[in-house]
Amino acid sequence: MTTDTFTELEESFGISIQQPPKVNEKLCFNTKLLNECIEHSNATPIKKNFVEGLTKPSGGYYGTLAVDELDLYFLKCCHPIGKELVNWRTGEVDYPKGLQIRKNVLTDANVVENFENIIYLRKWNTLERQIIIINLPPQYWYITEEGYLVDKAIIDGNHRTDAASNIQEEFIIAWLVDMNLDEVLKYGTAVCNREMEATLPRSPEDIITSIHDTLSNKNSTLYKKCEKLKQEDKDTEPAIKHELITDYALHPKSAAAIIRQLNWLNHEFTSDVKPYDAKRFVQYVKDHKDTCCKGWTASTHANYDYDGPHNQKIIIVDITSVNLHYAYHNWVQLKIEDVNNNVVIRFALGKDQLKNIDMNRAEELRLKFIRDFNKRIRDNTLIGNLHAECAIQAPRFEAFPQFTSELKNKKFIPVY
Repeated sequence: MTTDTFTELEESFGISIQQPPKVNEKLCFNTKLLNECIEHSNATPIKKNFVEGLTKPSGGYYGTLAVDELDLYFLKCCHPIGKELVNWRTGEVDYPKGLQIRKNVLTDANVVENFENIIYLRKWNTLERQIIIINLPPQYWYITEEGYLVDKAIIDGNHRTDAASNIQEEFIIAWLVDMNLDEVLKYGTAVCNREMEATLPRSPEDIITSIHDTLSNKNSTLYKKCEKLKQEDKDTEPAIKHELITDYALHPKSAAAIIRQLNWLNHEFTSDVKPYDAKRFVQYVKDHKDTCCKGWTASTHANYDYDGPHNQKIIIVDITSVNLHYAYHNWVQLKIEDVNNNVVIRFALGKDQLKNIDMNRAEELRLKFIRDFNKRIRDNTLIGNLHAECAIQAPRFEAFPQFTSELKNKKFIPVY
């Protein structure tokens, strides 16, 4: 990168770039642990296996090592898990869920908590494959509020990274790889999240999403191969099955099952839908404090999450039956406290609802959530009567943006 590009970045974000701090040797991820990890990676097959995994069995490479050994990387210079990746030159949201590999899941809270304990007790396993990060293309770089240049992103090790961040570790130990962003999803699914490798193994939906992404990528070898077969009026299934067996290490029967599910999907299949969890809700609000979340402040009240403009009491949930009860209960409590409280419920589709989702289905689920909420109002005799007499006002409902077309507008979606 040239000095001009750095200057352009600083002018675009209005912040000067700061250098990361020195490694805090009192924390878990320090120089001593790094040297142990390097020693073990070279004395065992760890590094050899990792480097070999960057080569596709069907031919070609996912990527190459950018730095020959493991190193310490400042967490605040790595793009957070699940946060949308924006091209700062165009302003477009090119990756709604960041470089998150799994289709519907961000991280498992129990797994993250387990890693938090491991890090806290200084029991880090130096014999395991370490976290993997990549160099981001310059158009996806950005500067944080603190002035740190985010020019890298985590592609494997989300649970470990979340755990490190949660307990205020400043650095992580990782391999740094140069990899085209088009290869990240396949590499993560085919290599990193295999059953014998992953903390949380890949699901059939993860594989379907990955192979669908490859078939949609005009630069991929599989896409070109299938297009050639179509022109020759030949079946493309053997080529897809070969890729699943070779690169994804699937049994032929499993590969056939994936193809059947892939054929069942229609043209509206959507792989890029942003999932939310508690941590990602907070991240979204923080990232949009100058746009759709302007004027929000975190609430200390037990029954809502944020205070907003015009005395809004904002409740945030994802859609589940439990959270429907949670939202309704909190709304009732706020109305008991003051019947004039201006309550807004902002919600997102839950991870279990994102399977094979499209815009039409999303709209149905959003409307159903509101219908179910309003039914609870009617079923409560006292509240229902007050609502019928216009003595009590139902909350306003707005959905968190989750599809690419929604995210680029940086607005909540009113749902009526």
